[in-house]
Amino acid sequence: MPSQLQQTIIVTLDDIEKRLDANPSDPEKTQLLANANVLVALLGQVDDLELRNAADSVTAAAAGLQQVIDAAGNVPLNLDQLTIAGSNLRKAIAQALGTAAPAVPAPAAPVASGQAPPAVAAPPPLAAGLVHGLDCATDCTAQSRAIAAAGKAFVVRYYRNGASGFPTLTAKEAKALTAAGVKIVTIWESASANVSHFSRTTGLDEGTSAYKQAMLVGQPAGTPIYFAVDFDCSKDALAGSINDYFQAIASAFAAMGNGKSAYSVGVYGSGRACTWLTAHGLVAYTWLAMSKGWSGYAAYTSWNIKQGPSDQLLPFDYDTDVATGDYGGFNI
Repeated sequence: MPSQLQQTIIVTLDDIEKRLDANPSDPEKTQLLANANVLVALLGQVDDLELRNAADSVTAAAAGLQQVIDAAGNVPLNLDQLTIAGSNLRKAIAQALGTAAPAVPAPAAPVASGQAPPAVAAPPPLAAGLVHGLDCATDCTAQSRAIAAAGKAFVVRYYRNGASGFPTLTAKEAKALTAAGVKIVTIWESASANVSHFSRTTGLDEGTSAYKQAMLVGQPAGTPIYFAVDFDCSKDALAGSINDYFQAIASAFAAMGNGKSAYSVGVYGSGRACTWLTAHGLVAYTWLAMSKGWSGYAAYTSWNIKQGPSDQLLPFDYDTDVATGDYGGFNI
């Protein structure tokens, strides 16, 4: 029989899935998916928490998140409440596993010109050839030096459509990260958690928009733009609408480059998505999503970037990543 924590996780994931099926706004969807990823990762930590007799506080925090989602009914979620509930869950997990973050992370103080950023803990050492990074939905300009001080070699930032409630990468932000010695990786994400989103028409539109935004930022030629497939897609979906979408991105890139694209294409998604799209020559770079329950996760080892949960080293929401070799990082 599932434990109370497992039952709470499953119920909350089910509620998140229902909200995602209701076509939420981009900010709401982003928060829901971030919390879903935390819960999926948490499923793999239940036994450890039970052995530590530390499951109760995490169960309560997960229940708090579920209550925020369930209480909204058919109206839009309160994003502030959702953000706080998700943050409380991540803190409870960290504290229960002995890697606690401060109870209320203080906002990073601005760093005066010429001053070193405040000292922060370092991430764990990696095997040779790997580097630490993070991906973040918000502008990292003010955090750029703190990110570098935390041992992060790169930041993944987003290109988006105008309807998104989150900021797209700008040249100003890219220059700030470059000045701090941090590389930038870019990804396009829209309603990428729904199979119905993917089509040739959408690929042409989003490929063109991503290419234009890359040029405005000053992203160097020869670097990739990743595109998200943010769900556990089936083989049929890959061979159908997702294939059409990536074929159209290639066409859009070629058109924008007058027959020769300046940029290559990458994918963020499951091991199955990374494997299939690479094998069919539609992507040159892969970013493996952290959802271990998605198809092909364990078997796929040829990633350029691999995502993981937040390490709580910095006082804002982000996921961790590791990268190897040429992963598409750039400076401007």
